[in-house]
Amino acid sequence: MAGISGAGVIVAIVMAMFGFEIKQAIAISSFATFSATLGSFFVNFKQKHPEKPKVVLVDYGVACLMMPTTLAGATIGAFVLNILPNVYVTSFLTVFLIIVMV
Repeated sequence: MAGISGAGVIVAIVMAMFGFEIKQAIAISSFATFSATLGSFFVNFKQKHPEKPKVVLVDYGVACLMMPTTLAGATIGAFVLNILPNVYVTSFLTVFLIIVMV
Protein backbone atom coordinates (compact mmCIF):
# COMPACT_ATOMS: atom_id res chain seq x y z
CA MET A 1 0.00 0.00 0.00
CA ALA A 2 1.34 3.40 -0.86
CA GLY A 3 0.27 6.99 -0.50
CA ILE A 4 -0.35 9.25 2.44
CA SER A 5 -2.53 6.67 4.23
CA GLY A 6 -5.28 9.14 4.97
CA ALA A 7 -3.01 10.99 7.36
CA GLY A 8 -3.91 14.38 5.95
CA VAL A 9 -7.60 13.66 6.37
CA ILE A 10 -7.11 12.41 9.93
CA VAL A 11 -5.07 15.51 10.82
CA ALA A 12 -7.77 17.82 9.46
CA ILE A 13 -10.58 15.96 11.25
CA VAL A 14 -8.75 15.87 14.59
CA MET A 15 -8.00 19.59 14.35
CA ALA A 16 -11.52 20.60 13.24
CA MET A 17 -13.62 18.33 15.45
CA PHE A 18 -11.53 17.98 18.58
CA GLY A 19 -9.60 21.26 18.67
CA PHE A 20 -6.06 19.86 18.74
CA GLU A 21 -3.11 21.88 17.48
CA ILE A 22 -1.25 20.73 14.37
CA LYS A 23 1.59 18.95 16.19
CA GLN A 24 -0.74 16.95 18.43
CA ALA A 25 -2.99 16.13 15.45
CA ILE A 26 0.00 14.81 13.49
CA ALA A 27 1.02 12.62 16.43
CA ILE A 28 -2.51 11.22 16.73
CA SER A 29 -2.63 10.60 12.98
CA SER A 30 0.72 8.80 13.07
CA PHE A 31 -0.42 6.60 15.93
CA ALA A 32 -3.69 5.80 14.13
CA THR A 33 -1.77 4.83 11.00
CA PHE A 34 0.66 2.73 13.03
CA SER A 35 -2.20 0.96 14.83
CA ALA A 36 -4.02 0.20 11.58
CA THR A 37 -0.83 -1.09 9.96
CA LEU A 38 0.02 -3.26 12.96
CA GLY A 39 -3.49 -4.70 13.04
CA SER A 40 -3.39 -5.42 9.31
CA PHE A 41 -0.03 -7.15 9.70
CA PHE A 42 -1.32 -9.46 12.43
CA VAL A 43 -4.46 -10.29 10.46
CA ASN A 44 -2.47 -11.10 7.31
CA PHE A 45 0.58 -12.64 9.01
CA LYS A 46 -0.27 -16.27 8.22
CA GLN A 47 -2.50 -15.66 5.20
CA LYS A 48 -1.42 -17.62 2.13
CA HIS A 49 -1.25 -16.25 -1.38
CA PRO A 50 -4.45 -17.22 -3.27
CA GLU A 51 -2.58 -18.56 -6.31
CA LYS A 52 0.56 -19.86 -4.58
CA PRO A 53 -0.34 -21.97 -1.52
CA LYS A 54 3.25 -22.19 -0.21
CA VAL A 55 3.84 -18.41 -0.29
CA VAL A 56 2.68 -16.02 2.43
CA LEU A 57 0.56 -13.02 1.46
CA VAL A 58 2.92 -10.39 2.92
CA ASP A 59 5.91 -9.73 0.63
CA TYR A 60 8.76 -9.31 3.10
CA GLY A 61 11.24 -8.47 0.32
CA VAL A 62 9.34 -5.30 -0.49
CA ALA A 63 9.12 -4.48 3.21
CA CYS A 64 12.91 -4.79 3.53
CA LEU A 65 13.36 -2.39 0.61
CA MET A 66 10.91 0.20 1.97
CA MET A 67 11.83 0.23 5.66
CA PRO A 68 15.12 2.20 5.52
CA THR A 69 13.53 5.14 3.70
CA THR A 70 10.38 4.94 5.82
CA LEU A 71 12.40 5.07 9.05
CA ALA A 72 14.60 7.88 7.71
CA GLY A 73 11.54 9.90 6.73
CA ALA A 74 9.89 9.36 10.11
CA THR A 75 13.06 10.38 11.94
CA ILE A 76 13.58 13.51 9.85
CA GLY A 77 9.90 14.38 10.17
CA ALA A 78 10.03 14.06 13.95
CA PHE A 79 13.03 16.41 14.16
CA VAL A 80 11.44 18.95 11.80
CA LEU A 81 8.14 18.80 13.70
CA ASN A 82 9.88 19.62 16.99
CA ILE A 83 11.99 22.44 15.55
CA LEU A 84 9.50 24.36 13.38
CA PRO A 85 6.66 26.52 14.69
CA ASN A 86 3.04 25.50 14.07
CA VAL A 87 2.57 28.03 11.25
CA TYR A 88 5.34 26.48 9.14
CA VAL A 89 4.17 22.93 9.82
CA THR A 90 0.62 23.84 8.82
CA SER A 91 1.85 25.57 5.66
CA PHE A 92 4.06 22.67 4.62
CA LEU A 93 1.31 20.13 5.30
CA THR A 94 -1.21 22.15 3.28
CA VAL A 95 1.14 22.54 0.30
CA PHE A 96 2.08 18.85 0.46
CA LEU A 97 -1.54 17.71 0.50
CA ILE A 98 -2.44 20.00 -2.39
CA ILE A 99 0.44 18.60 -4.44
CA VAL A 100 -0.47 15.00 -3.59
CA MET A 101 -4.17 15.46 -4.33
CA VAL A 102 -3.57 16.99 -7.79
